[in-house]
Amino acid sequence: MTRRHKGTFGSLLYESFHSTYGPFITVAGLVLVFVGYFYVPSTETVGLRYVLLYAAVSLYLVFIFIHAAFMAHSKEEDLLPDVRYASEAPQAYQPSVALLLLSPSPLYSYDAVVAVYKEENGIEQLMGLGRVTNVQENGCIQVLVTHDLGYESEWTQYRRNDATLLKQMIVKPTVPGFAMEAALNG
Repeated sequence: MTRRHKGTFGSLLYESFHSTYGPFITVAGLVLVFVGYFYVPSTETVGLRYVLLYAAVSLYLVFIFIHAAFMAHSKEEDLLPDVRYASEAPQAYQPSVALLLLSPSPLYSYDAVVAVYKEENGIEQLMGLGRVTNVQENGCIQVLVTHDLGYESEWTQYRRNDATLLKQMIVKPTVPGFAMEAALNG
């Protein structure tokens, strides 16, 4: 399962700046520009000191962006949340399949439609559809599974909170079109 960097673009750039010895290189660059400003002859048509300044700053900025892109591509932080808990849906939500509690994730918002999969032998099998019923104060996400897609006996096992089974469960904030059509039409 491919997952990407978690965080904002600004935080990624700051992390890249900091991890490439940015503060040290900035001070060293400023010293070199200051020295160059006073010791490079000013007889050139375009001041060499300005060309050197722009070239140094541009080169370093390009390096920071390339490093940030590399970091975003190589990090493997989880964006998709883990399923922490599964239970019978409360009476107020009947008829429903289950109520899931997910760890915090920036991908989910209140009343978003989600798809629930189980991963088995590297293959993700669509088990059900649901919607986010609450994003709690602590960031945890409550998902009500409203449609069982042929896995009724397995949902009984998932609702028992077997940690091994819950680790196989994946909740995605997108729903395949065919599944949505089937749920709406039948």
